[in-house]
Amino acid sequence: SAITGLRPLATIGLTATPVEPSPVPVIYRYPLSEAIADGWVKVPVLVTRQDGIHDVRTQLADGLTLLDAKRDAMRAYCAQARGRAYVEPVMFIVASTIDEATDYRDLLAGPDMLGSSDAVLLVTSEEPDATLALLDRLEDPASPVRAVVSVSMLKEGWDVKNIYVIASVRSMESSLLTEQILGRGLRLPFGSRTGNPMLDTV
Repeated sequence: SAITGLRPLATIGLTATPVEPSPVPVIYRYPLSEAIADGWVKVPVLVTRQDGIHDVRTQLADGLTLLDAKRDAMRAYCAQARGRAYVEPVMFIVASTIDEATDYRDLLAGPDMLGSSDAVLLVTSEEPDATLALLDRLEDPASPVRAVVSVSMLKEGWDVKNIYVIASVRSMESSLLTEQILGRGLRLPFGSRTGNPMLDTV
């Protein structure tokens, strides 16, 4: 109503999550598939186990193994590339409930995984402002955070460039939610792809 009150000659909206069917005419679409093909974002890759094991502990451990591989690739790349500051790869986990998220946080902080509560950031509606401050510093190479666990708090409007692993430990109710979650890890830390598949994929 505020926009209508200004009586604009035209209103142009930009969104990464369009609602279908749209009540207003869409004049241009640039789907994720084209952004991937054009090289503007990371390439999403689905990683599964051939042995069929899919309990949460195994999923999280596999995610950290992949994260370590990406960390090694990032260190090697930044050591060779001039003017490329090191970017710490981070894993993003989306849970269904706060209790579930807390359990995942505790698993990840355990001695057989990351081994430190400082390495895991829990983001829920119950967390203090200090947590959001840590979230804002996630791209800082000095940040100790290697995993972020969230409960539907970071679906949209939150973008960092160093999310490299997304663990799908909850069912996705819609393709829109899947795209919103996937979108958290698509940004390229250097503005373009590196040519290294380990760093150009999420």
